[in-house]
Amino acid sequence: MRIFSSFGIASVIAFNVQAQTVVPDSMSPDGKTALYYRHLPSKPMNEGYELYFRDNQSVSPLSENLIPAVRTDCTTDSAMDDMESGILLGGIGSHLEASRNHILWDPAFSYFVAWSPNSQWVSIEGGAHKFWRAMIYHSVDDRFARVMLPDSKFGAYFNAHKNELHVQDLGASTAIRKISPRNYDYPNVCWLGNGILAINAYPYLLRNPDYLKLETHNLFFLLNVGTNPATITGFCK
Repeated sequence: MRIFSSFGIASVIAFNVQAQTVVPDSMSPDGKTALYYRHLPSKPMNEGYELYFRDNQSVSPLSENLIPAVRTDCTTDSAMDDMESGILLGGIGSHLEASRNHILWDPAFSYFVAWSPNSQWVSIEGGAHKFWRAMIYHSVDDRFARVMLPDSKFGAYFNAHKNELHVQDLGASTAIRKISPRNYDYPNVCWLGNGILAINAYPYLLRNPDYLKLETHNLFFLLNVGTNPATITGFCK
């Protein structure tokens, strides 16, 4: 049996806290929560990451590790979801860890973390080249859990309404430009209210010929993320 002194326990706790690094620009509007990552030092730069939502003061976790366990099969929708989620979240970790160590690493990669006004919902998105991914989380009783997006339904919803598009002007385009200070790289997701999400149609409809015929691609799906999975409720711009 291994016995730790109080000093030893405190040292372990201190080490674990120090190992956590806050993800830049991920703090919630109320200042209480942020996304943190940790890199296992025994792993190469492109693997071995953990990401958690944590209390900014105590650094105690407010979620499970957001990066799914590695799956050996990719034959199911859930397995594909885990794989793509791991690519995005692991990419955030490696991007930041490389930068911290002054190493040039996939300069095309970018990510964004955006919060609802009440700090109860948060989106994480990012990608590079031909890969893009968005993930949504909701805090209930101070624990963040995933809200699934209806990825397989976006195309069908557009096709069902494309001949009579009713697009509400809710300021989504203006909102996404406020998220990013970079004038060459904008997010595809923004919060229009608590539990109300706007997500750019482009990543889901980029191969849809009727979408490509539109005069402008300033089209967003409007979603209610108070349900799980989220519910498409209309279009906006």
